[in-house]
Formats: sequence, structure tokens, C-alpha cells
Amino acid sequence: MYFKISIYHILIFSFLLKICLFVYIYFTNDLSIFYRPDTPSYLQPIINVINGNGYILDNGQYETSRPPGYPLVLGLSYLLGNIEAITIIIQIIVTTIAIYYVYKLS
Repeated sequence: MYFKISIYHILIFSFLLKICLFVYIYFTNDLSIFYRPDTPSYLQPIINVINGNGYILDNGQYETSRPPGYPLVLGLSYLLGNIEAITIIIQIIVTTIAIYYVYKLS
């Protein structure tokens, strides 16, 4: 029996696999495994923007080494109340879309 696998099968499998892994980690482990030593340098500028203090670090210097795109995702997550879960869900959606566009491009 021949079964043709379409891009939609791959996208659904990829999405569900990432969701299952996230749910497993979310409910069985500490979410601090998602943190790296540079995590505060991503979070602090956007938290300062939300609080009205500008796109600055704790030491008062402006953050100029990275574009604000990723911290904006973190800001949305911060405003919605769960930085880890919402950021990871957004990343899962974005990577699933990226898989589709890489397929179309190739």
C-alpha cells in the first residue's frame, strides 16, 4: 500500500511533536531549563519599555547590540503573564511556519 506524505502531514507532525515535548517538559520539570545566562539581558530591556523607562539595561545603558524583535515577543509574553509558556508557543508556531516556507522555497 502506497501512502503519499504531503507537506501538511509533516507540518502537523512537527507541530504536534513540539507541542508534546513542551507539555511534557512543562508538567514534569522546572521551566528554568529554558533559561540561559543571557536571558536577563533579553528580558530586562523589554520590561523597562513596558514600565516606561526605555529600552535600557539595569545599568542604565541603552541596549544597542540586538534588534528589539525577539524582546518584543518576550514583552507580549510578559504582558500576558507567563513568559516561558507563551514565548515557547509563539516559537513553535513560527518554526512550523518556517518549515512550510523552507519547503516552498526548496
